[in-house]
Amino acid sequence: MAVVPGITRRRVVDVADRTSLAVGSYEEKQFWRAISADCSIQEGIDVKKALVGIMIAAFCSSCLAGDNDVLAIAKSNYNQSISDLDIVEAKCKESEVVLGENTFSNVPANNEELRAALIYFNYKAKTACAEAAVKNYLMSSAILYSLDITQKEHILIANALIVESNVQLLKYKQSYDALPDALRRAFNKIKALNRPFDLVGTLNNIGAN
Repeated sequence: MAVVPGITRRRVVDVADRTSLAVGSYEEKQFWRAISADCSIQEGIDVKKALVGIMIAAFCSSCLAGDNDVLAIAKSNYNQSISDLDIVEAKCKESEVVLGENTFSNVPANNEELRAALIYFNYKAKTACAEAAVKNYLMSSAILYSLDITQKEHILIANALIVESNVQLLKYKQSYDALPDALRRAFNKIKALNRPFDLVGTLNNIGAN
């Protein structure tokens, strides 16, 4: 069984972690936490292998051909952009810290408000950390999309996976913007929220999970 690329595994884990926070019943939470743990420590399941195929396998053989034509260069650049993004996202993940309860001592928020704010800032910091690499990937994918009609479906699916965090950021920004103005001003003053942080670990640490 092939090892799952970090770029794919992290996205599966992120989706599972976020879903475990959103569901209500204990059984559902345990189900999604189990998925998160499995993706974090094991090499692969069918869904992950499919994602790997979407993002990498369709392009690797042609990139190794050694052609100097425009299409070969575009495919090579595309694969390099995936590799670069993987490295950047791994570094962003490694830089995450668990925030302490004292971080929010001056914020008069209840647990529901804390969750809404932390989820929003987590996605904001995550997307900002990898923004340059994501833009480079999207440019490379757009060029390849325009050159190779046979790969358009694969590229569209891969693009949707790559920008999933950006899409979620728009969703969670709506929830954050619904908070009272004074509360948002208090959160906006917390500099630690502008850097990558461990969402689940922080929610557990402050008792807001």
